[in-house]
Amino acid sequence: MTIAVEHLPEPGAPAWPGYSYLPRSGDPGSEDAPAQTIPEQLARVVARTPDHDAIRWVDSDGIVRAVRWRELDDRSWRVAVGIARLVPAGARVGILGEDRTAWIVAAFAIARAGCVVVPIPAGPVSSITARCRQVDLDLLVVPDDSRYATLDHLACARVATAGVLGEGDPHGPQVPIDPGDPFLYQFTSGTTGTPKVAVLSHRAVLGSAHEYVRGAGARDGDALFNPLPLDHVGGSVAGLIGALTLGGTYVAVGRFDPATVAAVIARTAPSIVGLVPTMIIDMLDRGNARPADFASVVSVVGGATRVDPALIDRVEHDLGIRFLVGYGQSEAPCLALSALGDPQPERTRTIGRPAPGRDYCVAGEGGTVVADGEIGELCVRGTTIMSGYLVREGETLRVESATDGHGWLRTGDLVSLRQGVLTFHSRLREVVIRGGENLYPAQIEQILTGCAAVGEVSVFGVPDERLGERLVAAVRPACGDSDLRAIEDFAAEHLPRAMRPAQWFVVDDFPRTGTGKIRKNDLAARFH
Repeated sequence: MTIAVEHLPEPGAPAWPGYSYLPRSGDPGSEDAPAQTIPEQLARVVARTPDHDAIRWVDSDGIVRAVRWRELDDRSWRVAVGIARLVPAGARVGILGEDRTAWIVAAFAIARAGCVVVPIPAGPVSSITARCRQVDLDLLVVPDDSRYATLDHLACARVATAGVLGEGDPHGPQVPIDPGDPFLYQFTSGTTGTPKVAVLSHRAVLGSAHEYVRGAGARDGDALFNPLPLDHVGGSVAGLIGALTLGGTYVAVGRFDPATVAAVIARTAPSIVGLVPTMIIDMLDRGNARPADFASVVSVVGGATRVDPALIDRVEHDLGIRFLVGYGQSEAPCLALSALGDPQPERTRTIGRPAPGRDYCVAGEGGTVVADGEIGELCVRGTTIMSGYLVREGETLRVESATDGHGWLRTGDLVSLRQGVLTFHSRLREVVIRGGENLYPAQIEQILTGCAAVGEVSVFGVPDERLGERLVAAVRPACGDSDLRAIEDFAAEHLPRAMRPAQWFVVDDFPRTGTGKIRKNDLAARFH
């Protein structure tokens, strides 16, 4: 018997044994749950712990500095009043720049002004302009000392510095905000195509962040270290908003520097550390990290891209810490996380357990729920996913729902769900169909990283006249050796013939997003 996705039980119905469906769990009304909007949660934290560190960092002289919640509250109110003088509530306000303290002040100010935060990735003026035009940006906020502060204007948006905006009275009028109102217009990573804009509500980001930090083992008031860019949900939602839901501390850094990151962790004492695999590799390869540096750390969470199991084993062995694997998307942040108490194979070889507060199912071809353990597309439903994509119709922008008539969002990721634990297999758009057979690059990559000669590998498909598609592997050798014979021999021994790449080539490094994801579309373009 198969069960159609559209016939899934209503929320709260019991799970169906034998099928890949999990109803939502968790009580959103529990005492430790965050408020429903960003300004409400900020006000709650300021009232409870005004003198607790909100932001902490190590300056160029090695001294630990901090901004307390009381001061952050004052600064954000001043900037909010300045924003309200320039644009109306509901306006789209961008943030650009690498000064994280200024970025955070601006984000909370934008929310308090009843506007939408639009993180703009750094880049050439042409790229910035294109992003601003994509969302019809009304105002762009930049730090005073940013290299972008000299942008007097863009064709599509007014530009203002945080300092000028914050010169006014700190007491502004309260702007009515609904939990379902948009808080964040998030550009997707665009690793396999043009970036879209996911619209995330106040309720969605607070709920997602809360489940992530609690699942990772954080407690009220804890510090979180997450050097991912704030223009990515891993940095803004899991990191910054995660700290806000705890009434804790966000540990800020400039650019990620593997030579000094361990010292920053030792000096700022976070309980949760979030890193992507490329950051961890750089840190371990330089030999700058010692177990003593991680004395305060409850868990290190790796995510944003596929995490090599051998790397996890190395981190745990070398640093004596617990490693958790996190999984999420711009469209649905913090979807799953392995748990501290999980058996080692589950904790390090899967993407963990679905986070509470959502319904999950795995759908096969034809829109049916697959049996427990079978591979299919992960679907998710609930209030902590995006409201939709921002789309243009002529001169008008609107939010277009990406869910079906029953509220299910198709993630585009192929997973299996067995006894409540998710295993990632591939992104749907990355599946290679070779001679009618589905091949999953993530599975092949995981096997190939077991070869000592492989530093990093990316497998993808390119068109083939006879087979439809053929496999290609780009390899960054472990020792800089361009001779691929050892890797090809390893593949012949450990992979079935259909799963062996037909072509190989060496790279010094990969084209990446700001969070370390490999841009496979850029690699595949070399073969067109």
